[in-house]
Amino acid sequence: MTLPEQPDHAFLRQDRLAERFSALKAGEHFVIAETGFGDGHRFLATWQLWRESAASSQACLHFITVVDRPPAPEDVKAAARGHSRLAEELLLQFPPAIAGPQRLVLDEGRVRLTLYFGDLTSALTDLDFRADAWFLEDSNQGRDQELIHRHSSQALAGGINQSLPGKIGIVGAGIAGTLLAANLAGRGFQVTLIDRADSVASEASGNRQGALYVKLGVDYNDQTRLALSSLLFSQRFYQQFKGYGWHPTGLLQLAYSATEADRQARFLARNQYPADVLEPVSADQASRLAGIPVPHAGLWFPRSGWLEPAALCRRLSDTPGVTYRPGFDTKTLARDGENWTLTSSDGESLGFDQIVLCAGADTPGLIPLDGQYRIKRIRGQITEVPAGNVNPPALVVCGPGYLNPVHDGSALVGATFDLHDSSPAATAESNRENLRMLSDFLPEALKSADIATIADQSSGRVAFRCTTHDYQPIAGPMKNRDGSALEGLWLFTGLGSKGLTYSPLLAEYLADLLSGQPPCLPRNLMRRVETQRCHRPEKTEN
Repeated sequence: MTLPEQPDHAFLRQDRLAERFSALKAGEHFVIAETGFGDGHRFLATWQLWRESAASSQACLHFITVVDRPPAPEDVKAAARGHSRLAEELLLQFPPAIAGPQRLVLDEGRVRLTLYFGDLTSALTDLDFRADAWFLEDSNQGRDQELIHRHSSQALAGGINQSLPGKIGIVGAGIAGTLLAANLAGRGFQVTLIDRADSVASEASGNRQGALYVKLGVDYNDQTRLALSSLLFSQRFYQQFKGYGWHPTGLLQLAYSATEADRQARFLARNQYPADVLEPVSADQASRLAGIPVPHAGLWFPRSGWLEPAALCRRLSDTPGVTYRPGFDTKTLARDGENWTLTSSDGESLGFDQIVLCAGADTPGLIPLDGQYRIKRIRGQITEVPAGNVNPPALVVCGPGYLNPVHDGSALVGATFDLHDSSPAATAESNRENLRMLSDFLPEALKSADIATIADQSSGRVAFRCTTHDYQPIAGPMKNRDGSALEGLWLFTGLGSKGLTYSPLLAEYLADLLSGQPPCLPRNLMRRVETQRCHRPEKTEN
């Protein structure tokens, strides 16, 4: 399709979009690709038409566009033309100009916008999608025609719109499982959320506070791209929970040692990030931001903060379309014809067309490929310090551990990293370890140097991180060592201590795959999180 020079919305009529939108059923989707975002007027007009024409509230519009130069906010507002509320929502979510794709979830999930910051060839190479309609600019008609054809639904028999694939069971009601359940329910799935405990967030997600942060690599490689994409998406996603568990206070990562100071110096020398992502601050600037004396320079993340994970999990599990099934202690998982069956320790069985394992540190015991996956559990204990013993910061302060602001009478300090301790019980020694760590990198945080007494007055909580051999998450279809998939079985685990940051984006990605919709991750990051990489190498005989 060739667009007119003036945004008179004739392009919406040329492909009978209103008629095609109205024909979609619940669970189906429509994909439009655009070769240049400009001031956003084509997207805003299409979004408005979608709202007026789509028959089902559970159908989804995917709009994929290339942004070679981010528009100024005033240009987007000028392009709104009668749908200013949509422009306001777009601008509120609009991400910083970081190379590669950024997924925006708009209109309560009815519209998904993928902005690719870069050139058209890179976008068509990196992204996996099939478009039902194209908005092509005149300047692009002679370029990338073969790639455009490959990304067109006409290149496939029958197109790509799909109905929902039956019943889905999600094992694990922590932050990963509840996020995925809510995401799928918003797309029209009927989801059962299964957990052995009597309430959601009984394990690692049960901490009263958690920090939203990642440690970006000195080199801008795939691992860094995944961490950054996850951070930016989660910052946008959690906006809807402000006042209900999300506290966007900002976050400091301190250069707390000579080694870390050198790492941050090399990081800043090799990378240039927009100031709304992060910026370097001196010790004086860090002290003013934190509201307490901070002895180190560091990095300031203005859009980060902290969360109440258990409160978020409860809210997500109440999403319409999600059935919560507590007290189901899964013991076996087996293929039963075309379905998968979960059997509890009491002998009860539940059958599903698709199952996703999101059970954190319990996941390895559920995988029906004995001993093949390199997944381990690592003990971590947090310490809740009474407010009277703390000079509380106004934001999250991270060093070798972290300190959160005071909430409900205490401040959370964490967490230990106990490779060789499998005890689930909180210990006084782990509390003392956390407080010694805090005193070392933030000496003014505690009101007394008597760490033993403060530890005795504090409480601890133990949870077990689920990590992989390379400390990167797993999200995707479960595969055998030879790369063949176990049809209908999925993994979502290995989030380590960064589950609050990684989970929103990876839940979006898994929901894309389960629903047959365009994945939000580029191909290289899809490989980064695939399950097959975590198989143990086969032993070879000498």
